[in-house]
Amino acid sequence: MKVKSIVLTLFSLLFLCSCEVSEGLQAIGSLDQRIEEIKRRLTLKLSQHSFGSTSVLFCFKRVRLKAANDTTQDLRFELEDIEISEQGTYLSSIEVPDGTYERVEFKFDNHCQNGKSVEIRNAFGSFSTSEEVTLRFEGRILVNQDQVLSLNTEGIMEQLERYNNGNSGVKVKIEGLTGSF
Repeated sequence: MKVKSIVLTLFSLLFLCSCEVSEGLQAIGSLDQRIEEIKRRLTLKLSQHSFGSTSVLFCFKRVRLKAANDTTQDLRFELEDIEISEQGTYLSSIEVPDGTYERVEFKFDNHCQNGKSVEIRNAFGSFSTSEEVTLRFEGRILVNQDQVLSLNTEGIMEQLERYNNGNSGVKVKIEGLTGSF
């Protein structure tokens, strides 16, 4: 009888311990989920440049951020035609999880009023496309607080100032360029 009583007591203790452990694990799991939900406000800014005679209009559709751990954040980012200003252009703020990001990609499409995804105006004329176009910026930023990410457009604008390859080459030209941050 004593043996039976000891065995029942041991099983009871094991059962109680396993319940406490699993409840503890659930609590840790929900804490992890809450931590993952913390997001920071990242304000995107296209940096100033010195190419006053060249202007570029972009029709933003989406922004994609690639993290150092190879995950991506795709965010809807529809803005009407935005012209890159010599003084720099603040685009918008987005909310992203804490982390280190190594690439920002913008997707442009033709949903804007003028029906163009990209329009370049320079000394050689006006060139545009209504095709979807992607523009990449590479660098490294640690996001752990609200902050501004300045995307360097100087090299991009330098290339577009000399662009003279007609409307059919706009997509190829833009997608061949990479900015930095």
